[in-house]
Amino acid sequence: MKRFVSIFVVFVLIVTSVFVTAGIAYGYSGYEDDNDIKYPVKGGYLYFDEKTGAITGCDWDVTKAVIPDEINGVEVVEIVKQAFAYCRALNSVTIPATVTSIGEEAFYCCEALANIEFKGTLKATGEYMFVECDSLEH
Repeated sequence: MKRFVSIFVVFVLIVTSVFVTAGIAYGYSGYEDDNDIKYPVKGGYLYFDEKTGAITGCDWDVTKAVIPDEINGVEVVEIVKQAFAYCRALNSVTIPATVTSIGEEAFYCCEALANIEFKGTLKATGEYMFVECDSLEH
């Protein structure tokens, strides 16, 4: 029985590492869907879901993200959970007044993030939005 458990644990670790490595190689955070729109910003793209009006992800090489009020005529109203997570090069973000909700861990581990310009009022915020954002002034 111990041997079976050990083999199972090793199998799970291998499968998990393959999926994690694939995500790292892709260089993208968030939950991009094939239907998401790529919106160009400095260093790469933001990903936007036209159906929900949400920023769903960001390329890891993005250094400055100025989020517009709308993309393709659709108002940007939300930044989803972990949309910018692990964007370690991200230094600056501008969030329009149209965004009223920012999800949990949205900017998790954005180590270079030093400047956030927010132009509105949030109705909903997730926990741990700025955890491990060491460059962010408190």
